[in-house]
Amino acid sequence: MTEPQTTKQTEPQTTKQTTRRKRVYVPYMCDHGYALAAALRAHNLPAEVIEPTTSDTLALGLRYCIGRECLPCLTTTGDILNRTRQPDFDPEQAMIFMPTTGGSCRFGHYNVLHQTILREEGMGAVEFMSPTADNSYHGLGDAPPNYGCSSGRGPWR
Repeated sequence: MTEPQTTKQTEPQTTKQTTRRKRVYVPYMCDHGYALAAALRAHNLPAEVIEPTTSDTLALGLRYCIGRECLPCLTTTGDILNRTRQPDFDPEQAMIFMPTTGGSCRFGHYNVLHQTILREEGMGAVEFMSPTADNSYHGLGDAPPNYGCSSGRGPWR
């Protein structure tokens, strides 16, 4: 007696290009964030601006900071945390845009703080897109592989 043949169901194959297409979340710091998100979308990166700060998201940021940080640190922390708590947020498919800079400003350390907080909140899978002012944000223009741009021309050009 022969057994009936079964067809093996396989999961759809994903390419490296597909897995790199994470949604980029741009914290609202000014209206320029909308232009940046549009430029990222023009280069085939899903991107959205995180909702502007409210009194609730500011309070959330204050709960995670020690209080001596500048206001933008508190607001971006609260705004990012609030976005990660929304039902449609997938940490596996998320990338936070938080550039860095040198000098005495603490802005250069926001991405480290945000990564630490998200890791402690169980969101360690969230990646960060953190081009640096040290090279005039040149890395984003070269479309490093983990940014997933489809062409060598980055959003700055």
